[in-house]
Amino acid sequence: MPSSRSAHILASGLVVLAVLAGTAIQAHAAPESSVVAARFDAEGYSQLLVPVRVENAEFWCSLDSGGSWVLSLDTAKALKAGLRPTGRGMSAGVGPAAEPDQRVYNTTVGLGHVVLRSVTIVLRPQSPAVPDMDCVMGLGLLADYVVQFDYLTPSVRIFDAGAYRPSRTATAVPMSIDRFQNPYLEATLALTPKDQVRANLMLDTGASFVSAALMQRFVADNGITTRLDRVIAEESQTPGVEVANARLSSLHVGPFQVTQPVITLLLTPSAGVIHDGMVGAGFLKRFTVTFDYAHRQVWFEPNGRSTGRQAFDASGLELRHLANGEYVVRSVASGSAGASAGVRPGDHLAQIDGTDASQLTLADLKTRLSRDGALCTLRLRRNGTTQTATLHLKERL
Repeated sequence: MPSSRSAHILASGLVVLAVLAGTAIQAHAAPESSVVAARFDAEGYSQLLVPVRVENAEFWCSLDSGGSWVLSLDTAKALKAGLRPTGRGMSAGVGPAAEPDQRVYNTTVGLGHVVLRSVTIVLRPQSPAVPDMDCVMGLGLLADYVVQFDYLTPSVRIFDAGAYRPSRTATAVPMSIDRFQNPYLEATLALTPKDQVRANLMLDTGASFVSAALMQRFVADNGITTRLDRVIAEESQTPGVEVANARLSSLHVGPFQVTQPVITLLLTPSAGVIHDGMVGAGFLKRFTVTFDYAHRQVWFEPNGRSTGRQAFDASGLELRHLANGEYVVRSVASGSAGASAGVRPGDHLAQIDGTDASQLTLADLKTRLSRDGALCTLRLRRNGTTQTATLHLKERL
């Protein structure tokens, strides 16, 4: 199910082109740190969603290290909560064009023990592929703090400046901060065992599933598509954006190496300001990751998931989650297990291996359809009739 993955990638790296009015002023009580219970997004089990207080309402936000100092809130959910726009601006991410948005100025925002005042909220529709994500909170809003992402618990811990004490098993890696408060570090991409390239990559907790995403200019300038063993195109849910997936031989960040990671190649130019690409949650969730903006460093502590080959879709099916909770097949990759089993675009997924599809999230379906070598039985509704399709799953990368 590739397109839902790219929907997360394309929602991250948000850069607001207009100057934000107001300055966030921090004020907090006695605690030097607070633990915020998080949950994984239902689409990919990759992004940590945290409860963020905006005025008198609570929203589940992706805490996004690639989200600048912006809090971007779903327009419909914001209006329902009583927030009213007081201005307008323009926003851009990794898509090809900047888009108009609405703004709510001088709001109060809270996360854990941290209270931010005079914050500008950007109102724009969130991706329909992630219905449980109400907003994206840029980690740059918390640049005065040390913020830790625990992908095992899952939880986020926020430390006051000077209160963080790294564990003995954590390793610091230098990072730089750009003018939009986004963190970058140098990484090495082993395209094949004998072919490497260096890249300046944004650390992006909002880029789910993939271990890295590479921008169009970097891909073109370095001839990346011709240097990889295999590249497969995928359909993007973002209009005007072309993407493809591939698998590296390895990805090196500081002293850490991940073998056979899945990456996305962005094949159209981007309006947002991003350097060579992004390190995504496919890499980050193998660690407890702690961002220390003040000291320009990020701490990585292996959490037991640091080894192992990253799984990828073995079905060739792209599924879309409908508003009524059903799933429909949007496309079927030529030559894939789904195509061989006779699955067609427009088929509605009723069951998978005897379980009603309505009881499963997109992440659950993704896991079941990524089991290389397994048999998978689908019950499909097509033109008023019920069909059964047995897929001999074969990983496509």
